[in-house]
Amino acid sequence: MLSKNSLCVLTLLLISTITHAQKEKTEYTPVTPPDLVVKKTAIEYNEPHPFMVLDEIPQFKECKEVSKEEAKACFEEQLKKHIRKNLKYPAEAKKNNIQAKVIVQFIINQEGKVTDLRAKSPKGAELLEAEAIRVIEKLSKFIPGKQRGRVVNTSYAVPILFKM
Repeated sequence: MLSKNSLCVLTLLLISTITHAQKEKTEYTPVTPPDLVVKKTAIEYNEPHPFMVLDEIPQFKECKEVSKEEAKACFEEQLKKHIRKNLKYPAEAKKNNIQAKVIVQFIINQEGKVTDLRAKSPKGAELLEAEAIRVIEKLSKFIPGKQRGRVVNTSYAVPILFKM
């Protein structure tokens, strides 16, 4: 059971998402007669897809058997558990009374691995950024997300609040 101090140290905010339009490449090919144009669309499956627009979101192995409706809640709960279990408030940050919200952005790639981690926080909270990245790097392999039946890279962001 977590102590009051530990609960104060970590207050996980709601999961935020990165919203951006899905990128498409469009190629136009002239056909006979020359004034007609056929549009071909090829989805870039290597480009990260936003978590919230996927047909099937990435999942922890513990969420494998849940319904699509329960998938997001299960993902969020497992992520919170992981952060609570692994987060350690840096001693130097405690000593200097450093508190901040750190946003960690990452990609869950087509193999289910966490890659391309980046953290953002206010100036002076670099110790907290490093701890947030360390915790997210420890995530186990995911069941990757799918879009239109194909496994895709998925972009995700999680805010972590460090507060004493």
